[in-house]
Amino acid sequence: MASIRRILTQTKSFSGSSFFFPGILIAPSALWVIIDKAVWQWDPAWYGEVSASLFFLLRRQTAEWPNAMLSAFATKPPGIAWLGQFFVPLQHITGSVDDALMLMIILIQWVTLVLTYRTVRDLAPHSPAAPLAACVFVAAAPLFVGMSHKFFVEPLQTMAVAWIMLIAIRADQLNGWIIVGHVVAAAALAMMAKITSPLYVVAPAILVIYALFQKRYSSWSLSRRQRRLGLYPVLAIGVIMAVPTMLWYARNWGAVFGKSQSAAYGAGGEMWGHGRPLFDKLVYWLGAMHSSFAPSLFLLPVAVVVVVGAVRMCRGRDPQTSRHRVVAIMAATQLLFTLVVFTSSRNEEPRFLLPLIPYLALLIGMGVSALRWRGASVLIVVLLLMQYGIVYAQTFSLIPSNTSVSVWIQRYPAMPDEQEAVMLDSIVESTCSEETAWRYNIVGVELPWLNANTLSFHVAKRMLDTGYRCFYTSVGYRQDSVDRAWERIQTFKIAHFVTVDPDVYRIPENGHNVVSVPVLERVASSVDFERQDLNGDHPGILIFDRVPERQ
Repeated sequence: MASIRRILTQTKSFSGSSFFFPGILIAPSALWVIIDKAVWQWDPAWYGEVSASLFFLLRRQTAEWPNAMLSAFATKPPGIAWLGQFFVPLQHITGSVDDALMLMIILIQWVTLVLTYRTVRDLAPHSPAAPLAACVFVAAAPLFVGMSHKFFVEPLQTMAVAWIMLIAIRADQLNGWIIVGHVVAAAALAMMAKITSPLYVVAPAILVIYALFQKRYSSWSLSRRQRRLGLYPVLAIGVIMAVPTMLWYARNWGAVFGKSQSAAYGAGGEMWGHGRPLFDKLVYWLGAMHSSFAPSLFLLPVAVVVVVGAVRMCRGRDPQTSRHRVVAIMAATQLLFTLVVFTSSRNEEPRFLLPLIPYLALLIGMGVSALRWRGASVLIVVLLLMQYGIVYAQTFSLIPSNTSVSVWIQRYPAMPDEQEAVMLDSIVESTCSEETAWRYNIVGVELPWLNANTLSFHVAKRMLDTGYRCFYTSVGYRQDSVDRAWERIQTFKIAHFVTVDPDVYRIPENGHNVVSVPVLERVASSVDFERQDLNGDHPGILIFDRVPERQ
């Protein structure tokens, strides 16, 4: 305890603490990424495929790259692939495209921790425990840890939210034009990440707008040096991100808006949630927040600290306490508003909670700063570090996974076995050659490790060396008609049909695999296809080649 107290005391004079401590806290996730060799599933594989494809076009077919940038994904904002493509060449350092792209996620999570640390330090400059507690809380959250290990867009969105929150905290102190520059850049980044980003920044946006209207004329003037070093670089970054983002939305607005509406309130939401009464929905989301952010009993004292801090802020009358009170109301209001919106949606995907974690960390940091006894602050940091240790011990399978912890920790331990990845490489070798380049293949099954997305990612990585690729698609999204699936096979004039032997691999009985077995039987009995022996020793993988004269 005494050593931790000394560390907190020294933190005051350590100017690099906002970079150093977040780096230490995210380091275990970097190790996890190095160890893990699991096949990327569905959406992460899709994001990885587009990242690799964009880099291929940028390097080899530059004239086609701008159009590919503006058509990327179509139904989802392309920020993760736009940024990801510039990390692809780092494969020569990391050893693989997968690790190069995950390096981007680790850096994004590190920046989020840095922004969180700096936000709380700005509010509590005389309490070294406050920013450290907030930072450790974020780093120890099971959902944050789980998202550090997957190539999802939520970390990018969370970083943008943390940035906007920092802008809101500093809005009453910064020059007006500097605020505008940061808002342009942060808003562009947020919309590059996900179309739902405005939902998470309503309260800080109001705070920023209010601060801008309150500024006097002198608060908008900048010296030449301030413009050159402070305003112009931020505005340049903002414009570089904002212009292509606006062009992308102009081209794809109908598709991306329709997709988001369907996922939240339409038929698409049925896959990720259920329609429930309002109260039941609220109970679900509160439970999801518990498992995602604070599954351990160690964090009960932390909750007490937040309550104590809130009471003291209500009683205080000095300018600093009044400022804290406004910020706390902003964070609490944003949390409540987002939960209310979530309760009206069918979707129940818990990873959508991740962008809320900066607000929870802010409240915890402010609660710690309100403590008058330094020993209590140290105790809170120790409890949070214990939570951090428990979560990472589960992540590395050093202790059994707690059933109350986030599913992103329970279901995805580090997998050092490369067998599934080797199997996918063999499938790509057997179904994509120079003779069949740029043609379509259909994958007749939806397994986490074998589907159209996983094969598309593997062939896109291979394309970086070969200069060509093939395309992989499914029999249809949640297809339930054998006839329509067969029509799709004929329409695409496929070169190969890929699936698994149901006697070797269990095919899940879900909406994605309704026709998997019937379509396999139809292909196997068709004179249009003949069975191929897969390169390598992989029993249970079935590949059928289109008979040449019937192509």
